Amino acid sequence: NRTAKDTFNEADQLQKQRKYHEAIKVYQRVGEMGATDKGLLRKALARIQSCQDAIREARDPVLENAKSL
Repeated sequence: NRTAKDTFNEADQLQKQRKYHEAIKVYQRVGEMGATDKGLLRKALARIQSCQDAIREARDPVLENAKSL
């Protein structure tokens, strides 16, 4: 579980740097590496959702603006 926690922390740093796509990939690795800490797995899933929301929030206004051109 230590490796999973380290991986989670790596993804967390990427998310803080607004590197959302990279962060999602690293958060996904937490589950793929066979982590047994259910709390950490839940956090990773929640952070993936958070990254996806941030991407959507940045993307949608740009798309709406493009439609109006």
